[in-house]
Order: sequence, then structure tokens, then C-alpha cells
Amino acid sequence: MRTGTFAAVAVLSTLAIGCGGGNGSRLQHPTLDQDYADRFVGTWDGTATLAIRGQPTRTATGTQRIGRTGFNRLAVAQVCPGVDGPAGLDSATTFSMDPVVCPAVNQSCGPVTLRWESGIGNLAQDTLTMTLEGTASGCGQSLAFTVTFTGRLLGGPDGGAPDGGAPDGGAPDGGPPDAGPTDHGPPSAVVASKRVAATIGLPVILDASGSTDPDGRPMTFAWTIASRPPGAAPIMTGADTSTPTLTAMVEGPYVLSVMITASDGQNADAAVSVFAHQPIAAGQSFVHLLSDPGDWVGSGGSYDYTKADAQMTVNSVGGHLSLFIDGDENWNGDFQMPSGFAQFEPGTYEGLQRYPFHDPLRGGLDWFGQGHGCNTLTGSFTVDGVTYTSGSLNAIDLRFEQHCEGDLAALHGQIHWTATGN
Repeated sequence: MRTGTFAAVAVLSTLAIGCGGGNGSRLQHPTLDQDYADRFVGTWDGTATLAIRGQPTRTATGTQRIGRTGFNRLAVAQVCPGVDGPAGLDSATTFSMDPVVCPAVNQSCGPVTLRWESGIGNLAQDTLTMTLEGTASGCGQSLAFTVTFTGRLLGGPDGGAPDGGAPDGGAPDGGPPDAGPTDHGPPSAVVASKRVAATIGLPVILDASGSTDPDGRPMTFAWTIASRPPGAAPIMTGADTSTPTLTAMVEGPYVLSVMITASDGQNADAAVSVFAHQPIAAGQSFVHLLSDPGDWVGSGGSYDYTKADAQMTVNSVGGHLSLFIDGDENWNGDFQMPSGFAQFEPGTYEGLQRYPFHDPLRGGLDWFGQGHGCNTLTGSFTVDGVTYTSGSLNAIDLRFEQHCEGDLAALHGQIHWTATGN
């Protein structure tokens, strides 16, 4: 079979029992930040394998055309005679095809209907792999089958077939072959967190495993220490991996940079800020604040407090907790549970607004100090653990995130407090 690979498969599948018709339900695809459909558009030349349960596997060469129908929408041509398979992109390098019901075909035993149940396409290193699964039903039988197609784009970026008379796809007069598939640019360097808190002497993991190349090319990683406190000699292991570890031995700020290089030589970089603080004794009450660059309240800094170096005053009445810190800096925090709670309970509480102007059904929070506070805010807090003794708060572990005025930059906080001990 040289053309119409999937249409030919549809015919073979119905004959195996002796595909007007229409589409099945449309799948839900994620909303992507840009349109990647052109990466898949064209005519792909390769090999298709048809596997029908209980029958020998069939393999043949062929071509498969993929067209564009809209923003991140595709049409897999002729998945059965006269019917294209609608598909949507799930990422920059993958798509999934919606279910398709083919027109019924009359066989000697009666009508046979083919249904493509699912289809997935993956583009890696200029090679497209499509795996489609379906069933052929009729004449008292139902056969499940799987088709796998692997191929490369014919001709130039427009997917046109090679010009005649030249085996390499060039012009008939022996001119140069068409250019290969379109290059879609350098990789994207993505780090899991741009700001990381570390404890002196303990390794912390940095993570750039979310980085991607738009054409699926292999990537290498190279981490370096861009800046460190005076006299610091941090230890880094796995600097050539996506997830190295850093062990800081001196308190203060560090900046790590990662260079990500694709196999074609294109690259991108990203940075991670690490603040190393002194270890906190087990069971010791502490407050840790980490402010993103651009956060108004924390001014992009990192702050740590214990009962040994700051006065912590906690008041808790019902579902409300207030915290005052008097140390090198002064801070105030308010946390309010939703109105349905008589006291704090473990869980995550999201969609919060500034206390006391919050929605009572959701709860609220507000962290402010050093002359900085939010006029409006959004945020959340998580209660990891809490204990009460005779109705009075005895201990609480709480984490929070606060965004002023709808900004992306956030203030992150962690509170571990016990009424007794340090």
C-alpha cells in the first residue's frame, strides 16, 4: 500500500470479518500557549503494522497525509474511505485523534462497521510514530486491532512529495534535495522552582527535568555556580544531569545556572536562587519566609526565625490564628479558616483573599510587616498538622503562599510552632 495507509487498513480490517459514517465524541485537549500544528502537517512516508487479535501481523510500506484544520487542530487523512480523523495537540510534540466511526461496508455476510477508538501521535527526532486502536464489528463478530505507523516527512517543510526523476527528492535536473523538516527553535529551559530554601550541610535537589526541545531532540545539561557568599565552597553533584544536588556549608544566597543544549547545538539557560540557612533543631519552633523577586511584602528576601532569636506571639481563637514576630524584622500574620470550621484542621484552603475582607465561606489570610502589606491579595494555606489540648492550640504546622495585587511573584511561608519548648 503506497497511499492512504489508514484507509487501506480499514478495508483490510473489515475484510478480516468476511467502514455516510461519522465522528465519535470529541476528546478534550489541553490549551497550549502557541500553535504547534504545522510540525505535523505534510505527507509522511514509512511503515505500517496491522495487528488483529488471533491473526498474523501484517506489515506494509505506505504514506499518510496529515492536514491542518485550525489552532492546534489536525486531520489525519483518510482513516477510512472518505473520512478524515480529527485530532488535537496535547503538547508541542504529541497529538491524539478523536474517535471515528467509518461508513459501513457490505460484505457477503452482511454490513461491517469499523470504529477507531483512539489514536496517539508522537514526534521525536523528525520521526512520527502513530498508534491507533479500533474494532471491526459485524456478521456476529467483533475484532480488535492495533495499527502502528512510523515515518518521516516527505520532501520539504510543506510535506510535498519528492519531485519525479530524482531518487533523493531533488529536482529532475539533479538539483539539491528539498530541505528537511522545519526547525522549530531552541529548547525551553524550565526549572521546577526559581527560589529554593536549603539547610546548611544538607543536600538540596535542583530540578530542570521539565525542560523540552520543540523537535524532541536529546538534550544535555550543564549546571554551574554563578554566585556564592564570600568564602563559600558549596558541593555540587550531578552537574551534568537535569536534577543535581547542592550542599551549602555557609549561610547566605547562592545562584545556580543551567545551560541546556539540544543535539543540534541550540541551547537555552535558566537560573535558580538558593538561600541556605542554619539548621533548626528538631522540635524547635520556627518561621521561614521566602520571597520571590518582585514580591512587595518580602522584597525578594529570605528570613528565618526561632524562639532563640525572636519573640513569637501566637493567639488562636476558634478558626482564627494570629502570629507576631519581633526579631531583626517585625512581621504580622493572620490566618482564618472557612466559616464552617470551629478550629484549625489539616487540609489545603485555596482561593483566599485578604483578612478580614475575605469571603467567610473560603477563609482568609494576610502577612505583612516592615511597612509593606497588600491592598488586595490572593493565596492559600495548608495545615499539615495541628493539636489542641483542652480546646487550646498546642502545636501547628502551616504553609502559606500570598500574591499581592494579583502579581505572579509570591511570598512563601512555613510555620512550625509549639506552645511548649523552644
